[in-house]
Amino acid sequence: MPAPRRHGGHHHHRSFTSPAAASGSDGSHTVLLGLFVLTMVFVNVYFFVVFRTPVNAGGAGQLPIDGEPGHRDALHNGRVDRHLGVNEPSHKKPVIPPRNNFTPEQPPAENPVQRIKPEGFVGGPAVPGDDYGLSVLAGRMTSADHDFCSQRTHVCPRGQVHIAAGSGKDLAYVCVGGRAAIKATGEANRGLNVLTMNEDSGRVTAIRHFDTYSEPETDFVDFIDSVNLGRLVVIVTLDDGAYQFKSEGRRAAHAIGSSQVDSFNFRGTWVVIGQKGLSVATKYEAVSPSENYKWGADTTVNECVPLNGNFAAHQTVTKEQFCATYEGYSDLCSHDLPALVPAPPGEPQAAVSFPIALVAGNRPQYLLRSLASVLALPGVNPDMITVFMDGVNPEPMALCNVFGVRAVAHMKTKSTSTMAKTFQNADMIAAHYFMTLRRVFELFPRSKYALIVEEDLEVSPDFLSYFSHTMPLMEMDPTVLCVSAWNDNGYKHVSQDPSMLYRTDFFPGLGWMLSRALWNEIMPKWPPCCYGWSWDLWLREDSQRKGRQCIMPDVSRTFHFGRRGLNVDNDHFYNAYFANHNFNTDPNAVLQPITELLPSNYDAEIARLLQKATPLSHEPGATPCKDNYVPSGVSGNVYTIWYKQKDSKDDKNLAAICSCFKMWDLGVRGTYKGVLRFFSKGNHILAVGSQSEFARLHMPSAIQPLALRPD
Repeated sequence: MPAPRRHGGHHHHRSFTSPAAASGSDGSHTVLLGLFVLTMVFVNVYFFVVFRTPVNAGGAGQLPIDGEPGHRDALHNGRVDRHLGVNEPSHKKPVIPPRNNFTPEQPPAENPVQRIKPEGFVGGPAVPGDDYGLSVLAGRMTSADHDFCSQRTHVCPRGQVHIAAGSGKDLAYVCVGGRAAIKATGEANRGLNVLTMNEDSGRVTAIRHFDTYSEPETDFVDFIDSVNLGRLVVIVTLDDGAYQFKSEGRRAAHAIGSSQVDSFNFRGTWVVIGQKGLSVATKYEAVSPSENYKWGADTTVNECVPLNGNFAAHQTVTKEQFCATYEGYSDLCSHDLPALVPAPPGEPQAAVSFPIALVAGNRPQYLLRSLASVLALPGVNPDMITVFMDGVNPEPMALCNVFGVRAVAHMKTKSTSTMAKTFQNADMIAAHYFMTLRRVFELFPRSKYALIVEEDLEVSPDFLSYFSHTMPLMEMDPTVLCVSAWNDNGYKHVSQDPSMLYRTDFFPGLGWMLSRALWNEIMPKWPPCCYGWSWDLWLREDSQRKGRQCIMPDVSRTFHFGRRGLNVDNDHFYNAYFANHNFNTDPNAVLQPITELLPSNYDAEIARLLQKATPLSHEPGATPCKDNYVPSGVSGNVYTIWYKQKDSKDDKNLAAICSCFKMWDLGVRGTYKGVLRFFSKGNHILAVGSQSEFARLHMPSAIQPLALRPD
């Protein structure tokens, strides 16, 4: 048969048909049309079943995350995750999909959502048959994966979704509403496996993997920073994810409400379900630290998680729930403590913007008293308060939730020292303090100062105004090492003036203000474990102090009430050295001008006092231990006691004087250039060492300095 002739473009096109076709009836055309329609139906059904990509208002092929225009949950460093099904501009480099070790997908024989949701399942998306977006984001899951998750799922109340999450050496998984979202094994999935969810609908918005064993934490931090506020975030770990997971990664974890991430160490396991921007600790977290480089135990979280924007509200433990669970809180449980009532706003003051680090162990009754006093401060911002715990302790964690404050748990410190227990305790305290001081400045990167309080300290009502008043001195005077709220010699019978401030060569601690500049200076030199170093004794050494002084009050702004602890372990010691301390209770106490504390002005004031002072008896046999050594019946006078020294550091005779006046005598504290200031019977006393620069200028020639202890 001759070939068909081709006609020019301007002629009508005529299809070539065989003679049989050409002679066929209209019925043959109907058959062809029917075959064409059936073919198209088959193609559409195939693509729907295999790819299961829903079509939303935004058009076919778009990721049905929330139906929100311009949704950015899949963004990472300005890019869009290709594996999430989002069109990416051609000039951007595609993001490599996660290296998930999933079993290749098998075409499902039935709707897996209908198969795995337990009977009576409620909560989550209201759309019938919705699978939380997992058909797109975790489309390579198999029926076996879903069966694995269905065994870990139970019915949740309406408005909640069940999440089962687990971490371990060989397996990490996340199940959402009974569907498998993450099931990770093998080296390709080592590290952190992360899932984000819409906080209202429960739909999964992103699934990411970060190998924080072999790669820096940067990508993880950038991803968490880019996640929308309010999003739910689930993190599970496989194999090791802590080796390259440093401070910035842990800061990002705190941003979703993690309180236990600091206990996550090399070869440990960690699971958390949090929320971006959560200001309190999430309830849904578990960690199993490694000990001696052994693998941590598998950890799981299996919970009904509230949706519809109610996640944050469910993290707070009510007072009623706490009191029903724990014993020993009659004051809290019988009536509202002042801290449970909003504190008065107070006058604007600088210290309100300072972070407050509350250093805690596992003494929840102590923590209650301390935290209540801090939260009762006028103008205090609870968001600036963080409780740093040595180890994961459920009871104090729950207590923090009652008060709605952030809690951060460090890995419980253990000393490997073979020295006595006292030195081992010093190692543990030093390590806990190091992690606390480091973390508080990481959590508040713009803060120049932080206030450090311990769980066995009650703070005075003018605590914030005290530090607001003294902070400018640290700005103007480089010779100020710190400001402390504590006076070791501030007992009721030897302190009386709430307005008076002292300079001291001693670091008092027990409620103090630390500058970021000082922390940056001492952090690289912090005493290492495990040599029995006490961190505060180390800070008092000349090599750290470098001639600088601290500021302290005559009347303390903290009260040490802890009768039991690593350093205080019996009532006799507590009663002798802490119980009788004076404590300011006046919220409106007026402090002396800070310019009077500048070195030249302060030295001039001491010189003025010495010139007008009356020496007490220095006759042979005279002793301050006699009750009549300081005259009775008169007040407002200034007296001096000159004590003998071999050199400027010799303080054994001053220690004897402190014993006579029933002050701190376990090593002299609170002196400034050999001068100790205190009150007795309403009179101001200055005890001055014979080798002090003030003695060389102002000690009367006829005075024989007191020598109460033999050389």
